[in-house]
Amino acid sequence: MKKRLLVIALIGMAISGFTLAQDSSTTGYELDQTVVVSTLDFTFAYPNGWVHDIGQRVSVAENEDDLAAMIDDDTATQPSGYTLTFSSAPKSVFTDALSNDDPTLDEVVAVATSSVEVDVQFDLPIMARRAVSFTGVNASGRWGVGSVWEMDGTYLILGMGTPEAEITDAFMELYVAVAATMKQFADDPIELGEEPVVVGDLSVPYPLDWTVEELTVDPFTGVGFFADAADIAVWNADGTTGAAAFQVLTASTTELADLSAREAAENVTGILEDTSIEGEFLIGDTVGFGVSGMDVNGYVYVVSMTPTDDSWMFYSLTAGDRETGEAAIPVFMAMLQQISAAE
Repeated sequence: MKKRLLVIALIGMAISGFTLAQDSSTTGYELDQTVVVSTLDFTFAYPNGWVHDIGQRVSVAENEDDLAAMIDDDTATQPSGYTLTFSSAPKSVFTDALSNDDPTLDEVVAVATSSVEVDVQFDLPIMARRAVSFTGVNASGRWGVGSVWEMDGTYLILGMGTPEAEITDAFMELYVAVAATMKQFADDPIELGEEPVVVGDLSVPYPLDWTVEELTVDPFTGVGFFADAADIAVWNADGTTGAAAFQVLTASTTELADLSAREAAENVTGILEDTSIEGEFLIGDTVGFGVSGMDVNGYVYVVSMTPTDDSWMFYSLTAGDRETGEAAIPVFMAMLQQISAAE
């Protein structure tokens, strides 16, 4: 019970910290200030002129007075403007609360929102992950929007509180804009080119200095993106790479149509060792599931998309060793995050 109450408190904080005293608008907001979440290697932006504090959680407010009200641990003092909060909890907090070592994201959210009167629930892509998101009223009668997603064995929680007695379009636009700024960072700046490659009905961006090659890996066809052009010949010969490479592959199939994204991922990664569960992804409007590990050729990170009646698709990162592969994950995520429908 203590674990369950901790989980509920995290969500309560995510959408708390607002009253009905102030009218506000997202019109003209520029997201030019940045918070670095160094423990999880990602950043996000918030509006110019706002202030933030990093303590047990990240707290962001429109002004110093509101920020002080957020972090003073006194429920009698509440901010009067928009607020943002970000917090995280290790997966063990939720597995203990659910007495389940491998809960689904929806099961986690059901526990986490048990003290919130949820109005609407929807999926939102955050850093290419599927973030189960919701609007609602917390136990104090305050409106807000929150999102929960999984990354690197941790559940992340983003929330935004509104001074209004409803969720307005302008408020939701600001929340979605902040969520869209979240990105992992790498040792070197990540630059994706302005000329993406069209793969089927998708527009796929890729790093400026990488080489693109059409691939055929029976029964799959698709496109590969290679950090080292010399790896193309190696890949065509035996399906391996030394440096990092990304693949976008599809196959015509009716055999997998009844599988979930996770089952499809397990189908393609059955030979992996030291497997890590990477959780659910949301690319476009399609749910995927990620796993990573080592095979006889090196490091593999696969995001398998939910199969349809006639096709199956996955995105993968490969490298000759784990260190090289893991160093390329932020670039892989940046690519997935910016995939869009081809015009």
